[in-house]
Amino acid sequence: MLSANCLVCHSNSTANGFGNNITLENYSDVVTLQASVLGSIQHAPTYSPMPKNGSKLNSCAIQQFELWIEKGSPEN
Repeated sequence: MLSANCLVCHSNSTANGFGNNITLENYSDVVTLQASVLGSIQHAPTYSPMPKNGSKLNSCAIQQFELWIEKGSPEN
């Protein structure tokens, strides 16, 4: 999900120019920001909706991320 939808702007090489200096390149990055990522992909109030200027991710992708968090954010 991250590779297909987030890393265009939030990779180590693009985050400065396009991703507001937010990197989601590795497990540590994503775990640290998991609540913000979830709020953004859900298009929740007070979060910047992601993908920027794009359609909301499908419900299956969002649910997968929610389940990953519920399972304790395993590194897989």
